[in-house]
Amino acid sequence: RTLSSSERHYSPTERECLAIVYGCSHFRPYLEGIRFTILTNHKAIKWLHHTKDLNSRLARWAMQIAAYDVDIQHRPGADNANCDA
Repeated sequence: RTLSSSERHYSPTERECLAIVYGCSHFRPYLEGIRFTILTNHKAIKWLHHTKDLNSRLARWAMQIAAYDVDIQHRPGADNANCDA
């Protein structure tokens, strides 16, 4: 999907998190009850679950992601041929 005008002003971390939240909610029937892995080239997403100093938007999204049995792994962009495609 395309970003709305307000979403275009999000930080890169917020955009990456928005993509994860949207993907999880879109594929929710397939993802509930199973363990899955998200590969991201954005390292900040990995610490999202471990920090307590989040703005309200990121905190809300972190709680939505935490509802899934998910493992978020960082893969550098050079090693991830299909990222941002």
